[in-house]
Amino acid sequence: MPHDWRVAQACTNRPVKVTLPGPITVGDTVLDTHYDEARALSAALADGLNAEVRALAAAGCRWI
Repeated sequence: MPHDWRVAQACTNRPVKVTLPGPITVGDTVLDTHYDEARALSAALADGLNAEVRALAAAGCRWI
């Protein structure tokens, strides 16, 4: 995701905002064959999304 943001940001002088779905939204659209429990799946998805947000912030994205 940071790469995509950098490419978009390079095309403009204005700030580029990145939007991400929340873990519940993602969980509602995937087939869970591993966790078999909505709460555990949501927690794992939240961890992954948190890593994406942190990577974007580290890359310099200010609008997430």
